[in-house]
Amino acid sequence: MSESSERVYEELTPRTMDAVLQFLEGASFDCEREAYECEAVGEITPEHMQRSIMLPYEIALTERSKKVVLTTGKNRSIPTTANFIVRRDTSRLSLHTHHIGLGQETTTPSFSDIYLTDFASPRTPLILAHRLGLTVYRRPILLDPSTLKPVRSDIRDTLLLWGEENNIDIFSFGGKNLRSPHDLTPNEKFSLERKFAAEANLIVEDGEWEDTQRIQGIMDYINLRRNKNS
Repeated sequence: MSESSERVYEELTPRTMDAVLQFLEGASFDCEREAYECEAVGEITPEHMQRSIMLPYEIALTERSKKVVLTTGKNRSIPTTANFIVRRDTSRLSLHTHHIGLGQETTTPSFSDIYLTDFASPRTPLILAHRLGLTVYRRPILLDPSTLKPVRSDIRDTLLLWGEENNIDIFSFGGKNLRSPHDLTPNEKFSLERKFAAEANLIVEDGEWEDTQRIQGIMDYINLRRNKNS
């Protein structure tokens, strides 16, 4: 049992990714209150990742003692258990999915994903799996228009200032005449996230499922054969 509100069912016997997915595809549980965790052994393939985005909740892959660990999340968020958070921020792998149930446009890291980059170790590759493929992303890099040099600031402050420029109260703090994220349509929100990703040089590497060479390069991160910056 974790210290979060989620009840975590940890599979003590390592399974292949195929076996883990087969179990999850047939399992019924409340993803908002319960989470499943298992060490995944053997090769993880692009087909496994495509199956993972078909599940009705997000999943995450992290690394523990040179092994990949799969943890299920909630419908609209990654897991929140204490052990997972440590691995998410410091291990050799931090991947999560945007499942197809979220809509056609969820192919960019969300504002929540972007905020969490502030906590990630420099050695941890950040990867998003979505309906179009795999995306490697990083901490935002906004440039000062007068000097074209990176603006160094807290990620939250960066998002707040960018939100003000785009008339959106990203964290729903209130107190200013800005639009609340709750007033946006899903497509409006996704469009803003894509706009920020482009302006903040967020995307390091993008591979569509059909681009086997590029996808394989990102899969090497997932299978722990490739280190960040290699």
